[in-house]
This record gives sequence, C-alpha cells and structure tokens, in this order.
Amino acid sequence: MSDLEPMPQRQPQPPALPAMEQPNQPAAPAGWYPDNTGQLRWWDGSQWGFYAPAHAPSYQAAPSSAVHVPSAVGYLPVAPVVLVRATKTVGTAVVLLLFLGGFGAHHFYLRQYPQAVIMIAAWWLGWMTSLLGIGLLLLLGVLIWWIVDLCTMRSQVDAANARPY
Repeated sequence: MSDLEPMPQRQPQPPALPAMEQPNQPAAPAGWYPDNTGQLRWWDGSQWGFYAPAHAPSYQAAPSSAVHVPSAVGYLPVAPVVLVRATKTVGTAVVLLLFLGGFGAHHFYLRQYPQAVIMIAAWWLGWMTSLLGIGLLLLLGVLIWWIVDLCTMRSQVDAANARPY
C-alpha cells in the first residue's frame, strides 16, 4: 500500500458473543442479560428466550422481616407464610355447655383443661355423694359455675382464640 491510498475503514463489529454462546466456555447461569441493543433477554442456560417487557415493574426493597427470593429481575419480596388455625366459635361452645356442661365439654373445647377436670370431678363427686347431702352442695356449685360460664362464654372463646397454641 502506498502512502497516498487511504486506509480501508473497518466496519463496526458487533460485540463478542456472550460466554454462553462461545464454544469451550462454561455456560452462564440462567437469568436476564442485555443483548446487543441493550434490551434484557432471558438466557435459560442453553439458549436465548424472550425479551423482558418494556414496562417491567420496579421492585423496591421489602421490610427486613420479609423473605427475598431470587427472580429474573432481581430479588422479589415474598410475604411470610402465616399458618391459620381453626378458630373456636361461640355457638359450638354454648351447645357443648348446654348439653354436656356437667362434663366440662365446653372447657375441653376451649382448651381449658384444668377447669374441665375440676368440673368433671365436682359433677361426678356431687352425684355420688348426693344421698349424703354433701353432694347437693357440690352440684349447686357446678350449677352456679355453669351459669357463670354461660354468661361469660363470648369472652372465654375470644381468650381461647387469642392464645398462640
């Protein structure tokens, strides 16, 4: 080439293919990667997939109590799992009180085990000793307790539902 001839202009070359498309290179993990145009495109580990939507949502940092899960566009906050247990109902407790109150069934239903055992013991001891006269006092005590439970059933159910276990 002589000094007077202009040097041929090099045509702009596209950027080198990513490592995942070059032979003898380890494959990149699946994820979103920018292509030659700057748009994000999905790489599944072996081939290119679809483009990211133009209106991709932006995710803000979640509160520190939230769990973060890796996703295609970063880390997404995931709400913590809340286990919901069945709640006790006033209707069921009242039905148990009316029909099986002397046996303390409503206390067992509300997980008030000491009260249930005491009510059963007073109920049966009252009936067994009623011929001696002492049992009538025990049965009267159970009847008063039964009436108090009937009047306070809503608050007892609310307290049972508020307990963490």
